Amino acid sequence: MMNAAPELRVMSFNILNCRGLHDVQGWHRRRSAVATAIRRFGPDLLGAQEVQPSQAAYLRGRLKGYSFVSAGRTDGPFAGERVAIFYRTDRFERLAEGQFWLSRTPHVPGSRYWETFTPRAACWVELRDRWDGGLRLFLFNTHFDPFSVRARWRSAEVLRRQMMALAGGAPAIVTGDFNARPGLLTYQAMLWGRGDDGPMLIDAFRQANPLDHRGAGTFRGMTGLRSRRRIDWILHTPHFLTAEAFIDRRKHAGSWPSDHYPVAARLRW
Repeated sequence: MMNAAPELRVMSFNILNCRGLHDVQGWHRRRSAVATAIRRFGPDLLGAQEVQPSQAAYLRGRLKGYSFVSAGRTDGPFAGERVAIFYRTDRFERLAEGQFWLSRTPHVPGSRYWETFTPRAACWVELRDRWDGGLRLFLFNTHFDPFSVRARWRSAEVLRRQMMALAGGAPAIVTGDFNARPGLLTYQAMLWGRGDDGPMLIDAFRQANPLDHRGAGTFRGMTGLRSRRRIDWILHTPHFLTAEAFIDRRKHAGSWPSDHYPVAARLRW
């Protein structure tokens, strides 16, 4: 047993759906860069978005020592685009897992409301930390609608209610592509809600970089240019403190991994 509480290394990464016409570089040319970006940081917990089955299979083969939890946004089974969680098996014991949809009927597979273009889902896992006295935590991972403001803040309400139902007051971390910038309605709805629909959440990047806002974007297209759209977040309950949080803007294995930069944070209990 370690004497000092070890930090948690958390990453959120939209790896870009390989089925879309917008994947101009092609998954086969950038997949090594995605795996390299993840391995270089070495997350204990990874929330990935826009994951197709072939991409999940590749990453599961490359990320040794991780287990996998996933939610397909259309019907739940392992087909089509999904959100996925990877966690280190030497550190965590899985206690429970599940998924829900960001709609008025969150337990109906494929359900969608509020002007969403396609169904949107979240997956979650409850873990016991073997390295830190068996402390229990939840990780939630999601991907909000890119087109509708109303869909996004309603999705935030559903996510917070489900967090309250599943995790209660337990420590929790949220990763995702929220398709909204800090300060806007979706951001406020995720962090604070209405006060009675889930925990207060803290933006890890903002906590670690209180003055670094200009140019701190996470969406880059496939050009490598920085933008001010910081739409990928790592959020956590007050059980944690952020020791470091950053946006990884490097090329890996000679290629840009995705049209999003991965976001990483080191958290302490």
